[in-house]
Order: sequence, then C-alpha cells, then structure tokens
Amino acid sequence: PKKEEKPEEVIKMIEIPEEMLDVDGATEDQEFRIDLTEILPKGVRLADNTSATAIVDIEILPLDSRSFELLSVDIEQENLAEGLGVIFQSSKFKVYVQGYGERLASLTGEDIRAVIDLKGVKEGTKMSIPVQIILPDGLSLIDPVTVTIEVANISENTASPTPTGTARSATPTPSGASPTVTPAASGSA
Repeated sequence: PKKEEKPEEVIKMIEIPEEMLDVDGATEDQEFRIDLTEILPKGVRLADNTSATAIVDIEILPLDSRSFELLSVDIEQENLAEGLGVIFQSSKFKVYVQGYGERLASLTGEDIRAVIDLKGVKEGTKMSIPVQIILPDGLSLIDPVTVTIEVANISENTASPTPTGTARSATPTPSGASPTVTPAASGSA
C-alpha cells in the first residue's frame, strides 16, 4: 500500500526583518532584492516555479517643515534663583519644525514647549542661552534655538506686578529696546 502524504501547510505572508530594509539617511526611493530562502520559516519551501527573490520598493517622502514665532515670556525658566528675573532681548523667537503630514499640519505654537536652564546664572549676567524645545512625537527641530537674556534682581528693581504677574522694569529702557522681565517663582503669595 502506498503511504498517504499530509497536505503541506500554505503560508500566505512572510515578514521581512527591518534590518534587511535599512533606509536610514535615504533621500530617494529604494529598491531591495530579498532572497526569500533566507527568511522562510524552518521546514517551509517555496512552491514550484516560484521565484526565490522578492523585490521590495520603498518610497521615500520628503519631510515638510513649518516655522513658528513664539513669545519669549512663554519660555519656561528652570533653576532661576529667587529674587531674580529674566529680561529677554527680544520679545519673540522662531522655531523651525519638520515632520510628516497631519502631525505637522495640526501643530500649533501651544504644542511647543520651550525651556531654559538658569542654574548658577547670577544677577547682572548677559548671555545667549540655548532653549530646549520639546515637541510632540514624530516631529523634530530643524535648527537649535538660542535667546539673549539679562538676569536682574527684581526685588529691588521693579514696580508692583502687572495683572499677569509679569514685573515692570523701573529703570529706564534704552531707546529701541523693549525688555520683558519675568520674575522667579517664589514660595509666598
């Protein structure tokens, strides 16, 4: 008697490992030729008259970019010593962001966090300082951002706070400049 053979299992899909399709740094479309015999599960073979090579075409899409003009007073200030305030040389700064499609299209200035670290910065310091820009996932900063600041003692140098909580400078402002003073947070109300 003839031995009965079991029907072979049919595989409808084969996953190609990511490392075989490396597109890092690619600026134009890529074509990969994959030897399927290298990635078939153990005990599986290709059907007769089937090519062992798969051609995978990957379309590389360009990143879109947008610019945002943000207010300097919205920059979060970390580690600013109590009694000190920051005077921004400019009231606004630009942020250039890149990303894809809807993620970038729906981005607003309110979605962008800007932070400066003022640890160890003393009264009277005038400097350009890097701004840490925090963006939603899938978006990236094109160029680093810096702002020019001056650190001043606001407890001796200010009038009463404005309704928004931002102190006004009591010293004369040089012509053409319009400093914005932001006080350090204090523990008392």
